[in-house]
Amino acid sequence: MNKIAEDARTSRPGATHDIDRLRRDVSLSSTVEHYGYKLERNGHEFETCCPFHAEDTASFTIFVGQDGVERFQCFGCGEKGDVLDFVQKVKGVNLPEAIRILDGRDNTRPNVQPRKIQARNAYDGITAITPPADILQPGSRVRLYNPKRKGERSEWGSFAPSMVFPYRHIDGSLFGYVLRHDLPDGGKETPMVMFTCLPDGTETWCRFPFPKPRPLYGLHELGDRQVLIVEGEKCRDKLRRATGRAVVSWAGGTQGVKHTDWSPLAGRDVIIWPDFDAPGMATALEIAVKLTELGAHVRFVGLTQLGAASGIEQYTFDDWKVGDLPLRGWDSADAADAGWTKAQLDEFMRLTMRPFLPVEPAAEKSPGLGQEERKRPSANSDTPVLVHDDPTNVVDHTRTPDDDRPMIAFYESDISEVVSRACQMACEREAPLYARGTSLFRLVRIEGADAPILVPADRVSMIEIFSKIIRWMKPDARVSQGWKPVSCPSLVAEAALARQGEWPFPQIKAIVSTPTMRRDGSILCKQGFDRQSGILFESDERWPAMPEHPTKKDAHNAVAKVRKLLSTFPFVSDVDCSAAIALMLTAIIRPSMKTAPLFGINATAPGTGKSKLVDVAAVLATGRVAAVDSYPTEEEELRKTISARLMQGGCFITLDNASAALRSDFLCQVLSQEEVSSRVLGASRTVTLPTAVTFCATGNGLRFAGDLTRRVVLVNLDAGVERPEERVFEQDVVEVAQLQRVEIVTACLTILRAFMVNKGEKVVPALGSFEQWSNMVRSALVWLGMPDPLGNSIKVRDNDPEKERTSAILSALPTDKPWTASDIAKMVDEGIHDPIGNRRHEALIDALSEFIERGRLKTTGFSGFLRKNQGRIVNGQMIVSPGKNRLNAVLWNVETGQ
Repeated sequence: MNKIAEDARTSRPGATHDIDRLRRDVSLSSTVEHYGYKLERNGHEFETCCPFHAEDTASFTIFVGQDGVERFQCFGCGEKGDVLDFVQKVKGVNLPEAIRILDGRDNTRPNVQPRKIQARNAYDGITAITPPADILQPGSRVRLYNPKRKGERSEWGSFAPSMVFPYRHIDGSLFGYVLRHDLPDGGKETPMVMFTCLPDGTETWCRFPFPKPRPLYGLHELGDRQVLIVEGEKCRDKLRRATGRAVVSWAGGTQGVKHTDWSPLAGRDVIIWPDFDAPGMATALEIAVKLTELGAHVRFVGLTQLGAASGIEQYTFDDWKVGDLPLRGWDSADAADAGWTKAQLDEFMRLTMRPFLPVEPAAEKSPGLGQEERKRPSANSDTPVLVHDDPTNVVDHTRTPDDDRPMIAFYESDISEVVSRACQMACEREAPLYARGTSLFRLVRIEGADAPILVPADRVSMIEIFSKIIRWMKPDARVSQGWKPVSCPSLVAEAALARQGEWPFPQIKAIVSTPTMRRDGSILCKQGFDRQSGILFESDERWPAMPEHPTKKDAHNAVAKVRKLLSTFPFVSDVDCSAAIALMLTAIIRPSMKTAPLFGINATAPGTGKSKLVDVAAVLATGRVAAVDSYPTEEEELRKTISARLMQGGCFITLDNASAALRSDFLCQVLSQEEVSSRVLGASRTVTLPTAVTFCATGNGLRFAGDLTRRVVLVNLDAGVERPEERVFEQDVVEVAQLQRVEIVTACLTILRAFMVNKGEKVVPALGSFEQWSNMVRSALVWLGMPDPLGNSIKVRDNDPEKERTSAILSALPTDKPWTASDIAKMVDEGIHDPIGNRRHEALIDALSEFIERGRLKTTGFSGFLRKNQGRIVNGQMIVSPGKNRLNAVLWNVETGQ
């Protein structure tokens, strides 16, 4: 008869019934936890360190026997039994007392201290050996030896793992496995498995804890890169595949941190992504402490506001962007399963990154600080703290109830992290900050203006904006709370500006005050910033819904409305009217196009309506007349003028009353490129600026020179009277445009939308460098039966003074035989210094006058002209070089172009 039965027989009547009831109804696992022992689940079993002897590794196991009763067994000291045995041993009482304790749920702590005995090691005599070449595979059954079940039926077992995680040495050789075994009841176990030799010589896979210190999971793929640490092998594998980064994890869960070899991460740049729960964050902090001691630079990423966890199970990137939070326990594997892309994961990590900052030990008592001890944050102390958006150790007693600004506790120890958090908070709270290329701008709204403008952000404006949206706190030993509120530190503002493009702020391409068209043909009609196109739409007008599927007839009616508005302008031909309508269409959708040509408005006399036509286009696009700039003939001055206007983010640039032929390499670049680099006035740095601007130039007898000629749409006006400014009109066309702005803009968008949805035929070939404009604006008008807006292109090229000069020179040069630049110099010398005055080579001398100085031809400049124009056909002639003469001088000739 066993001891319990004997005690039951001698205790009292009915005791046997109590024993059976307590064994069946009282949970052993709950009782063990009641006495302060934390259980870890391992499949169907629970494990903890044995209460009856001192040990560091869990050997005390709770399992359910075949009779359905929970029992325990320690594989270290050999103790075993049921819940009554456990209470007797842990409290040091007999059976009747144990029964009374379990009936009354005793609330005292254990009475018996763990014995210091030499525990039996279940793994004695078992050694890990080199594993076979055949690796374990998910879904393939594996036979395992279990040393803890020696002598029992479960000593040998097998299962098909759902996941297999191979641990490897740094050289890539196999060390062991962690296998995931999904249990029928929905639970799981993740045993460590190694290939071993048993005491009897059998070689087999075995449930065998990895020797300590244990290797990192992913150790062999570290390289020299920045390292990410996540909890769990599944998280590591999924984040590694999703981002391509170096990612590691460890074996044994939260209890395995202290048994892991972290030395391969010594001195490295390490980022820890904790699980979104309290144990995960505590584990991350424990790892950070160890790595800091090894000289690593440690930072955290991920979410921190556990109190605001939601019920969202499939937590998407968009959920995070709008400020929602996931379920507790969310991790990087969940993000990958929800479809987060590499770019989204990188952005999430970049914007949630925060420093691992230490905190000083409690300060000594000081009369100036009060009688209680306080902890002071410091970058040089030894006790770390995980910094959150609103640190619990920072109290702002000056905060008012209606102040909902997030807090940043400022430490200079890691300015990079502070700046990142400040920029992210500013972006989330929609601060009026926008990026244009590598420059940062703030939005300024001017009273009376229909649309705001962009002004370069500077240190003072950044301090003002950051202080308005963020509560800044700095440690200060002179105040009783240990912290004081401050404005945004100047260092933060300067560091934010110095990032030059590395901001979360939206890249703004243009500011518009009318609906416009995106590049895909859809209509942008919702006010606010449109991230798809980079366009900010703000307007005081009430805009109707734009037609989604207009017909060609609708487009013809829309063209008629625009033509009626422009009917008072004295166009020379229908080509000019078509070009003017193209100007209206371009002005409205210019922000969505990569490039667009310059519109030149030419007239025969002042007062014909050049500026009025530009103002009509500007009113439709911006709500106000065009601001004009004079045309500076100096290239550098023109560059400054254009760059300054581009920085403001306006939609229109007009060069008014150009009296000289327009010629500019920088203007050519601006017209045919989406972005240009320009030097900031008064500074030594350059900025990259979008060129989404409608360019116009006006002039009487307007001419264009050089490469600019192919980048121009020309509109000719001729009133046919001597004093066109004295003409009388019933209404001012600009005022009409302002009154009918909504109607005309809708008509213009109808024209373009109809061309898109009806798949109108495009003009072939498209205009080089302006293909998108040609395939949309130009082709839409031709599709509706109007003349090609580029119909004046030949006139533009023919009026090019550079072409005229080149043609005159080619016509004056000899064509009968090859010659050198020196030969031409001799001919010029003969003509100029002819003593008889026969006026020899007079046409040649006139044509080359710009290269003649003091009666001599400057052969260097003339040779440069020849090289520049070699092969160019001008009026059927071109310069060619047949080779060199015997003196190694370059030969030239003028031939008829093919």
